[in-house]
Amino acid sequence: MCITNKIILFDIEGILLKDDKTFSQEVIRALLKLKDTGHKFGVMTSDLWLKASGITSSISPDISIVADGSQVYKGEDLIWSAPLSLEQSKGIVKDLSHNPKCSFIGLTSGKYIYTNDPSEDGEYIRYRDMSIPLTQSVHEVLARTSKEIAKDITSKYECKSFDFDGDDLCRFISKDANFGNAVRNACRLLNIDLKDVVAVTNDVSVLQMVGIGISSDNAEEEIKEKAGLIFGDNNSDNLAEFLKEEILVK
Repeated sequence: MCITNKIILFDIEGILLKDDKTFSQEVIRALLKLKDTGHKFGVMTSDLWLKASGITSSISPDISIVADGSQVYKGEDLIWSAPLSLEQSKGIVKDLSHNPKCSFIGLTSGKYIYTNDPSEDGEYIRYRDMSIPLTQSVHEVLARTSKEIAKDITSKYECKSFDFDGDDLCRFISKDANFGNAVRNACRLLNIDLKDVVAVTNDVSVLQMVGIGISSDNAEEEIKEKAGLIFGDNNSDNLAEFLKEEILVK
């Protein structure tokens, strides 16, 4: 079988990366071969643009869906986003900055991260006095705070909040920010029909909307039920072999 398509989307975590958070040489060669043969591909990650772009610099994806699905980049250009409203942004930052149980606040706006830590000041990470009211909305608010405070803010400002294992930062994002919505809008802007999209992902919302969904054999049953194809376990070299057999064939 040979899969043809207009774009292939890959999860970075759990699909492309090895356990040590690097790409295998086989995966890099396969992805660069995709480009050489005229295929477009994109990546999806919960990481912010700054970290994601550093990870993917060796593979140069055509599009990057980052920051929990709240931003889509074509190359380095932001083409779509689902920010918090200005009212949400101002309120969340105000409440967090006035709470003694919140030790760190970060804001993301496009490629930039603004924090209340002066030591973080740099090219894309900049210091900001959080007592100064915001004048524009932000994509995401990050905070080092308690789950109870995060729950209260989520309810008060009608947004989403979550954290990751091993990460003590809570993230607050718009209810409209998710990978399914990001894929839908990216395809609309790029004039790509969703049926012409292949997605190698563990995100159910994406799997059920694209033309061909692919997941790993050791994914949860709900995920595999939504995927049309399985490439074996999520060893990145198994993915590279799958790409050679199903996409990079003449």
